[in-house]
Amino acid sequence: MLDKARIENLYARLENLKIKIEFYSLLLHSDKISTDKQKAQEIIDALLDEFTDTQRKLAAAKV
Repeated sequence: MLDKARIENLYARLENLKIKIEFYSLLLHSDKISTDKQKAQEIIDALLDEFTDTQRKLAAAKV
């Protein structure tokens, strides 16, 4: 079981990942910004994987 500080750190990490995912999702769907949309999608996919991994760690810590 993880200590309280580590669990709080994981929650903060989840919040940061949510913000990054939202940002890159907006960037991906924006017509005004000319970026490499494939690269943005790859970043979103990686962030979602990290988000899922962090959620698993939190679930394991609560057990």
